[in-house]
Amino acid sequence: MNKAALPLLAAALSGLAACGGRRPAVLKDPASSIRTAAVERRDLTDFVPAYGIVVDGPNGPELEANVEAADAPRVRAGEDATAYVAEDGRDVPAPCRVRRILRGASAETGGAIAWLAFSRPTDVPLRSFLYAHIRTGEKRGVLTVPLSALYVRAGREYAVVASTGATGVSYAPRRVETGLVAGGTAEIVSGLSPFDRVVVAGGLGFVYADFKAAGGD
Repeated sequence: MNKAALPLLAAALSGLAACGGRRPAVLKDPASSIRTAAVERRDLTDFVPAYGIVVDGPNGPELEANVEAADAPRVRAGEDATAYVAEDGRDVPAPCRVRRILRGASAETGGAIAWLAFSRPTDVPLRSFLYAHIRTGEKRGVLTVPLSALYVRAGREYAVVASTGATGVSYAPRRVETGLVAGGTAEIVSGLSPFDRVVVAGGLGFVYADFKAAGGD
């Protein structure tokens, strides 16, 4: 999973939490700023981002796109892709297919170049700069949460789970393992069930108790 997709503030505070050395505590907080969402089963499609210019290929215009080194091993010839063409102030999707990929094209970065052939005739001018998504896989019916429900503490991922009891609602950080990340949503491999509710706003203090005591989240 691309950890950079997790909330940046949580990542920045992971070192602070590790220094505190405290075990995450179960806390109660009736603050109205807390919002929760249900853990849901969804289908997730994995995409690799790419960007480049339109060139004259063997069968007409195609997108010569750069692919980051970390993403390159997931891209294969024949996979579906979508390029986005700017028209009237909006991005119009143009279906493509990976015709060829050259891995290790950049000696400095290790990045790859993928040639994306348009699936239908296009009048996009040569040398146009476009970005694209290359489809690399799909998972069906997996447990998911919004990325805003995830926090990183001392290199481990947590979600804050809301539980309703006789004395009200309590919130506790729970260790989770994530998988595929797509479209602002993360697959939950372990740690949560379909009946859980997780905090998607106002949960930082339950993972970083010292931070909450110092001024809240």
